[in-house]
Amino acid sequence: MNQFIHQFHFLRPWWWLAMIPLLLIIILFKTFARSDSAWEKVCDRHLLPHLLLEQFTQISKNWLWLLFVAWLIAVFALAGPTWRYLEQPIYQKQINRIIVMDLTANSLATDLPPSRLAREKFKLLDLLNHIKEGQVGLIVYAGEPYTVSPLTNDAKTIASMANDLSPQIMPIQGNNLSAGLLLAKKLFQQAQVISGQIIVISSGDIDVAAVTAAKTVKADGFDVSILGVGTQKQAPLATTSGQYLHNAQGNIAFSQFDVIQLKAVAQAGDGIYVPITNNNDDVQQLLQYRVVNTIQNNPQKQQTKLWQDEGHWFVLLLLPLVLLSFRKNFLTRIL
Repeated sequence: MNQFIHQFHFLRPWWWLAMIPLLLIIILFKTFARSDSAWEKVCDRHLLPHLLLEQFTQISKNWLWLLFVAWLIAVFALAGPTWRYLEQPIYQKQINRIIVMDLTANSLATDLPPSRLAREKFKLLDLLNHIKEGQVGLIVYAGEPYTVSPLTNDAKTIASMANDLSPQIMPIQGNNLSAGLLLAKKLFQQAQVISGQIIVISSGDIDVAAVTAAKTVKADGFDVSILGVGTQKQAPLATTSGQYLHNAQGNIAFSQFDVIQLKAVAQAGDGIYVPITNNNDDVQQLLQYRVVNTIQNNPQKQQTKLWQDEGHWFVLLLLPLVLLSFRKNFLTRIL
């Protein structure tokens, strides 16, 4: 009993202010009920109790008491009485992502002005700006993948390096997305992350082993989604200085964009393929896909105490009054 008294309180005590209108209603009712009597105009006040009908006075009092009790119960319930609490587990929402960015020569195509590479950078910054929770990492790839940043909570640091990313900084040219996916899985596992999302920003040229690599990383709990940056229109590949790139036969190299293969990799990784858009619809689709919830660095569930609102039990006290109102002529008799 002492514990009950000590713990009893209201979750929403400001609801008791709703008693003020009730007091005003009672005062106004008594004032008008008294002034409406025509006998007050012709009789002395000390004679009124002997002249007024007792039934009318009793009915008025019954109505006021009924209104007062119903209002009091309703306010009491709305104020949220509580005297006990429930323990609730706290879950940390952790959304872990690694962005794998294409820095192959294919990204130099200009079919998307000013270039596919520039569009990739814009989308990288959009992704980093929209990631508000969890950790994010960045891998770039051409002939081999390289880690720009392991998983971190500081997306701004990764964004500050975006301007320096280009095929010219890659020591080995080529197209090795499959190795990039496996490196992303390795970074997740090194951070002891058991599930996550890999987002590939691709200019459209996929190596044949990428589908198998996507299946491998998915089997370990990591989805693979792809943002396709490019068009089916072929464009000559040229460096930022304007020099055209040549293939092994000595001919000018043209861009590639294999939508079918891009979708196959996303499907193998249980992710989605999203073509680039001029707004943030593509970014929103990627980030909203299969949000990952995990509890990290917390082997036991943390508990918090939440006070249990018991006001709904007191609403039941209003049921008898509601049932009485259905009786024939009840309101007429009481009013």
